[in-house]
Amino acid sequence: MFMRAPLFLVCLCLVIGSPAGFGRAHDDLAVQTARLDAQIAEAPLEWALYLRRGYLLGLHGERRGALDDLGRAQALAPQSPRIYALRGELRLAWGEPREALVEVKQWLAREPRAGRALLLASRCLFLLGEAHGAAQSMDRGLALLAHPSPDDFLERAELHVQLGDIARAVAGLDAGLVRLGGSIALERRALQLEIRAARYEAALARLDGLCTNSGGNLSYALRRAEVLEYMGDLSAAKTAFGAAASKAGDLPPAKRATRAHQQLATRIRAGLKRCAPESNHLSHPVSHP
Repeated sequence: MFMRAPLFLVCLCLVIGSPAGFGRAHDDLAVQTARLDAQIAEAPLEWALYLRRGYLLGLHGERRGALDDLGRAQALAPQSPRIYALRGELRLAWGEPREALVEVKQWLAREPRAGRALLLASRCLFLLGEAHGAAQSMDRGLALLAHPSPDDFLERAELHVQLGDIARAVAGLDAGLVRLGGSIALERRALQLEIRAARYEAALARLDGLCTNSGGNLSYALRRAEVLEYMGDLSAAKTAFGAAASKAGDLPPAKRATRAHQQLATRIRAGLKRCAPESNHLSHPVSHP
């Protein structure tokens, strides 16, 4: 399953909005529904109130109550795509991709250029075993989104990875980088995939850019040395590990004392040892990500 829970919740909020005072983490279900009960009593024809209460009930596993409220909202506003959008999201969250896809189709019938609907359709299709259809739906959805997020491009990349097409996954990440004007998250994932596919020259080029843009980040300097080692260029790798060691030694004492830095330092020392002339170096230093 390539859909991540946090991304699902982000999409859900985009579908229904986030009115003030709605869905606060510190309020429990009873408090929130009581507030909405009172609002509905005052405005029983306000369909959005039923939508909000249905959302709350659905996220807390109250399926019957959620569907009842969404049905009331639909009766009051039968042409609103938001109702089908939310019902589709909840159906998918409940593990019902086929039923969710039915709702998505209703959403698209009312809003044919809804990029989020096509992304939701993609998730449904993937879970129904239609991976290639899922990829096509994801591509169309991303093209229609006015403001895609890095998570959207990461999700598409993971879909292509699961289809076994790493080259297409990387190409999609690069397209996201162009469209978003840069993203460290996309750069890092593309780098991982380049190394995984043994596209070392491309990985080195990407690392050079990351090192430059990050002001010489130690982790990127170390990764560059490891990629050179993967390529079998032990002389260049030894030089790169040495440069990383020098960079590590120049850091302030407080930063050198952190656990993360100590782990990097351990990898640097191990790399220098492997690249020493007396080392047999029979295998790659670490597994590919």
